[in-house]
Amino acid sequence: TAPDQSASAAATAPAEHVFDLNEEDLSEKSPTSTPRAVQQAAATRAAAVESAAAKPAPVQARPEPVVAATAPPPAEPTSGEAAARMSGNFTVQVGSFTRSSDAERLASKLGSQGYPAYVARGVVNGTTYYRVRVGKYQTRDEASRMASKVKRAEAMDAFATRVN
Repeated sequence: TAPDQSASAAATAPAEHVFDLNEEDLSEKSPTSTPRAVQQAAATRAAAVESAAAKPAPVQARPEPVVAATAPPPAEPTSGEAAARMSGNFTVQVGSFTRSSDAERLASKLGSQGYPAYVARGVVNGTTYYRVRVGKYQTRDEASRMASKVKRAEAMDAFATRVN
């Protein structure tokens, strides 16, 4: 190969005849003033470049896509403690009740349908409310998309809100 030829030629040549081979050096020198080893290396390199340009690139077959087997999603949380494991500053509110049993019933129904529903307790003007919420999301836009999904699929009112 070209590198082996130039390396062996450089190793046998006296120190004053060792050259760094580059295109600029070759273009400035005439063939008669360039040492023979450099001329041979240049010819070999030019032939290799010409040969590579003439050959079309090999066509590689596309790899088959890897499809990972997915397990069904784990049961979604329905309590305040489980919801605390979710993160984000926004949520979807689907109901607010003064009786915790009503809120728990709706949260359980939504949880059995795959929503990450939970109950959040809040006090407003001395009255305790149990708010049924779905998930926690990083952005209001993510929460709004889930609210739209719940509205369509469950035919209930839902809106995105900031987690207090």
